[in-house]
Amino acid sequence: MIRKITLLMIIALAIYSFTYFGSNSDIPKSTNRSTVLFNAYDGITPSNVGKTTNQNFVNIPIHYEGAKSLGDAEIGPEVPTGMSGFYDYHFNGNQPHYLYRSNSTVMHACYMTSVDSIDFSNQRRVMYAFSSDDGATWTNLGEVPANFRAGFPSMNAKTTGEGMIASHYLDAGGNLQAWENYDLSPGIGVFNPVVAPDEFIWPIQARLTDGNMILYGTTYRLGAATDTTTCAIFNTTTSTFGPRHDFFYPATDNSNSSLAIASGPSGKAIVVINSYREAGGNFGFTRIFSFTTSDNGTTWDGPNVLYNTQIIMGDTARPYVNGASDVIYDNSGNTYMAFNSLGGTGFFADARLYVQKNSDVPTLVAGGPTSPVNPIPGAMVTTANNQAFVGSLDHPCLAISDDQQYIFVSYSVLFQNDTLNGFNKAHMFYSWATTHDLQWQAPVLVTDTGASSFDTRYGSIATTAPSVGGYYSVYMTYQKDPQPGSFAYNDNAPESRAELVFRKITDATLIGVNSNGQIVKDYKLFQNYPNPFNPTTRIDYNLTRNSYVVLKIYDILGKEVKTLISGLQSSGAHNVQINASDLSSGVYFYSIRATDQSSGSTFTDTKKMMLLK
Repeated sequence: MIRKITLLMIIALAIYSFTYFGSNSDIPKSTNRSTVLFNAYDGITPSNVGKTTNQNFVNIPIHYEGAKSLGDAEIGPEVPTGMSGFYDYHFNGNQPHYLYRSNSTVMHACYMTSVDSIDFSNQRRVMYAFSSDDGATWTNLGEVPANFRAGFPSMNAKTTGEGMIASHYLDAGGNLQAWENYDLSPGIGVFNPVVAPDEFIWPIQARLTDGNMILYGTTYRLGAATDTTTCAIFNTTTSTFGPRHDFFYPATDNSNSSLAIASGPSGKAIVVINSYREAGGNFGFTRIFSFTTSDNGTTWDGPNVLYNTQIIMGDTARPYVNGASDVIYDNSGNTYMAFNSLGGTGFFADARLYVQKNSDVPTLVAGGPTSPVNPIPGAMVTTANNQAFVGSLDHPCLAISDDQQYIFVSYSVLFQNDTLNGFNKAHMFYSWATTHDLQWQAPVLVTDTGASSFDTRYGSIATTAPSVGGYYSVYMTYQKDPQPGSFAYNDNAPESRAELVFRKITDATLIGVNSNGQIVKDYKLFQNYPNPFNPTTRIDYNLTRNSYVVLKIYDILGKEVKTLISGLQSSGAHNVQINASDLSSGVYFYSIRATDQSSGSTFTDTKKMMLLK
């Protein structure tokens, strides 16, 4: 392997030495499908830049959080990826994934930043980092490609493991273009860029079942984003793009929408258009649309109204004006789409995060203080201080467990009273549910809060959560910033140096914890102990959510002889002591019925016990 890497590096450097990089004019236009080689090791890297003469620069060193244990569950320590800089705004309507896990040891990550704290916009770059030890350590392999203004990247990989980064860049004529960059070998960091068709920016990507990559983004004309979205297929064998395919209307100068993409089994793919940001009215403002393919992008079906504003649990679930969406497939071809809402009032206090399976009624994941399901204490209740297209619950990212049993969603939450310099900090959460009923468990706070905490947002999780021995792991990256607010978006927040950090969460399907800190992983009724008994015994049971519980004892003929529990109980581990001195010897049955107060779903079970006097 070392020989292979060394040989590739020698070849790459030889090619590079004969290539002139004096200006961006060497970048091929979309009419020329040839490619130009760039070396990600060359050029400026975060280790040797960072001008500090800008008086607005807040030089606050980043402190990394350690591991957090809760019983058998563990939120691993923050691991630096080595990618850092001064561009802290990462949402222009697309919902990119910055993390891709190729196998049990190899991961790729990308990050948009700026190498210059003064000329931070013109010096914007895309960085790439690689891990070969399941995220324990990361190597920053530099810019992709070196010395070019680029941004808003999306991470994926070939079936053979080479990293692929889609992003846009500024060409020699000052025009924004999109391109696909693929590594020569896994973890080398020598990327070859191929320019996408014209008028294509902010690309996000997904790998199709035929191994090709689909890029999906926004058209760009006359210096403005438009209300037309577009896609193109990148052939990973020939390293060429097919023709561009536009969705909806001819491009106008209206505001772009919020976009998401996913690929699925048997040639399936879906593109999602959360159209509430659209200014011209072509999409209907409060609807979310989709187009789908079943032949790896050759033909498309749509537009389909994936979601239309409706009342859910008494709340007007309307897509948030500046909110992000994400979408994912399971192996059976079902889609799951996440979006956020500020309800009918439009107030942050009424913020909600929903996940919709196929075209079903969306399920409520969590929300602000008024949410009927999983309200998050401390979440924003008033409008944030010009937070640059950020809702109080925002930027969801989805993952499916490898056995298809569970779905996970990460998201950031703005906190009302956790502020710095007048700006509200965001903190990272994740939630999970079983895929068959989407009953969401209590949100898990991943990052620290409070005066000494940092701002954490723009989270991304690997699309597959692997399981080992019944324990599920979630792989996550997010931006960690000493200063909340987005200086790069010009919202007057003080400038600071942000960084992309990695975190591994094991036993991520932690559900309930009782008052004694005991972990509850599912609804369960245990065998009484002792059994047989005389005259006392104990029955234990677990509740994963707050539930109305009825627990009764029946004789062998099915006649009810005792009601042990009848009432509302909190999630966690419970038990009840039985004194059967008033009963005769014999066989009895005890039965539980627990009704989840948030979903209405019911758990029932019955077990046998024996009284011997």
